[in-house]
Amino acid sequence: MALQTSGPISLGQIAAEYNDAAPNSMSEYYGRSGFPSSGPISFFDAYGNSDNFSGYMTYQLVAVPEGDKLAAYDRIGYGEGIQGSLVPNTFNYGALTCKVDAIFRTLGGQVTPMNIYIGGFTSDPGISGVWSSMTKNGYTIVPTTSQYTWNPGADGATGTAQWNTWLNYNPISDQNGQLTMILVN
Repeated sequence: MALQTSGPISLGQIAAEYNDAAPNSMSEYYGRSGFPSSGPISFFDAYGNSDNFSGYMTYQLVAVPEGDKLAAYDRIGYGEGIQGSLVPNTFNYGALTCKVDAIFRTLGGQVTPMNIYIGGFTSDPGISGVWSSMTKNGYTIVPTTSQYTWNPGADGATGTAQWNTWLNYNPISDQNGQLTMILVN
């Protein structure tokens, strides 16, 4: 849950939002979600901050030919254009701004992968290094139930982390709703 947007705010409230153990100081929060990466830092920087990522995801199923069969994809801003959306689709990861490039499910068999692509990392964050859980419409997944792949970018500076979770049905990719990721920062 995000911190309040006005009124008194304490270091204890900030620490609780970011799951930080005592002792705490404001300097711990440089580069964390909503805080500056350098320069002056104050309690005012904490207003409205959350150590979680949340965005509203719309779902649209689009059929595209794939070889001699028809596969269907629901994607957000990935590949062949935008079919559906996630607003907002960026979050702070330390001093980096990362983007959820795609959340989609490939249809075609009884068990199909839900794919999650997040880009903007300067090094491999690891399977559990970005998020600890993802929830939408009362359904939760954790990254450790996924097959994980690190894809270094062609520019050599940034790359994309990919999680594939094998499910028969998944309301995270197959329904409209508020998506929340508990971030590991």
